[in-house]
Amino acid sequence: MNDEIQDLNSRVSEAIFFAGRSAPDSQEAQDAYRRVSALEEQIARLTTPTDVDGAVARVGAVSAALRAGDWLRASRLVEGFLVGAPDDVAAELRELNREADESARLIDEPDVKPVRYELAAA
Repeated sequence: MNDEIQDLNSRVSEAIFFAGRSAPDSQEAQDAYRRVSALEEQIARLTTPTDVDGAVARVGAVSAALRAGDWLRASRLVEGFLVGAPDDVAAELRELNREADESARLIDEPDVKPVRYELAAA
C-alpha cells in the first residue's frame, strides 16, 4: 500500500472515530461523515474497483455520504463507482443507491406558490 493511501486510511479512521463519538444525527456527526466520504472518495480515485482498498473505499464513500444525510452525493458517487466494479461491489453499491432513493422520497416537496408580476410599459 502506498504512503498516500495509508495516510488517507489513517485520516478515515480518525474521522470515523470522531463521528462515532458525536451525538447521533448531530451536525457534528454529519460533518464528520462528510469528511469520511470525501477521504474515501480520494482513496477510490487512487485505486481500482477490483482492488480490496478500492472496493472498500467506494462502498465506504457512499455509506458515509448516506450517514451524513447527503443522499444526492451518495447517488452521484454510485453512478461513477459502478463503472468497472466487480459484481459483488456493484450489488452493494446498487443497494446503497436504493437507500439513497428512499431517503430522497422522504423529503417533503416545497410549497411553491405563483408570484404575480406585471411589467411596466417602457
